[in-house]
Amino acid sequence: MIKRPYSAIILMAGIVYIVSTFAITSTVAQDQGITYVLWQDPMENAFSLEVPTQWDVTGGLFRIGSTDVRSAVHVISPDGRIVITDNDERFHRFITPSQLPPYLVEGQLFEGYGGIQYVLRYLTGQQFAEWYVTNFAVADCTELTFLDKRTLSDTSQLVSQGDVFFSCLKNGELMKGYYFASTQPPTYPAGQAVTWNLLGLVGYIAHPSQEKVADSVLAHMLQSTRFDPEWLNMNQAVLGTYYQTASSYNDAAADFISQSYEDRQQVWDETAHDFSNVIQDMIDVYDPVTGLKYNVPSGYAYYWKCESYGSVNIIMTDVYASPSPSCTLLQVI
Repeated sequence: MIKRPYSAIILMAGIVYIVSTFAITSTVAQDQGITYVLWQDPMENAFSLEVPTQWDVTGGLFRIGSTDVRSAVHVISPDGRIVITDNDERFHRFITPSQLPPYLVEGQLFEGYGGIQYVLRYLTGQQFAEWYVTNFAVADCTELTFLDKRTLSDTSQLVSQGDVFFSCLKNGELMKGYYFASTQPPTYPAGQAVTWNLLGLVGYIAHPSQEKVADSVLAHMLQSTRFDPEWLNMNQAVLGTYYQTASSYNDAAADFISQSYEDRQQVWDETAHDFSNVIQDMIDVYDPVTGLKYNVPSGYAYYWKCESYGSVNIIMTDVYASPSPSCTLLQVI
């Protein structure tokens, strides 16, 4: 994990950007051989970060209201097998539903307080990651399956962090994904329409063969983000009201992503075989005598292992009748 010194940390639209005079000495990801280029916010040149060469990049700084400034970056690999989210400009400020005026209902947009709030009950970091994946990240996918969900402890209780790991089918192709979110709980009593914030949302969807690349690229993007000091000085009024100096969210998110990669691979190893069997209409059976396992077509009542002249054949039947005295009945796992 690359660590870098910093001089200031500014919480900006859900990401803590690092204002630093230190330059990155290499633009090549050593583990993946990816070459990076510097990408500049096209809206106001407010921030920059490094992205893979020739990948499609959209986003920037978005001024939603007088005091509502957000940033988001979306990156897609040339073959479309990796889609990375570094925040989403649609989501930053939220207000809880209310049965009192102005009668707020989930899913509405409420304009006020110098910006636009999305009406939604408060969600923890893990709950928000799950909500976002279900409703937005995999809109063009089917067979969404959450493989793991984690609530990451925070002793300060001022921030809730969590992540989700999932799989789905996109155009008939198996994809894997990971999202990490951080939310700030409401500070007012429940039962009232109160505001709360999404502090950070990062993640990706990738083909299984490209997941490690996606993991590495996302971590590199987070660690290479720089906010322009001149822009910060010009926008102190907005920043002073709605953003705060905080611990390094980007480094924390990158650490969580990298540290959880091996855990996610273990979860995937345990579930991928079952998932593949469902897609291919296969099941696993085993020989109770030898303990050997076999992957066979599903849909039959009985499976027999028949040996002849040193070769093994698996025969499927719908009735309990051994094809040969030398056959062994296999057990379905």
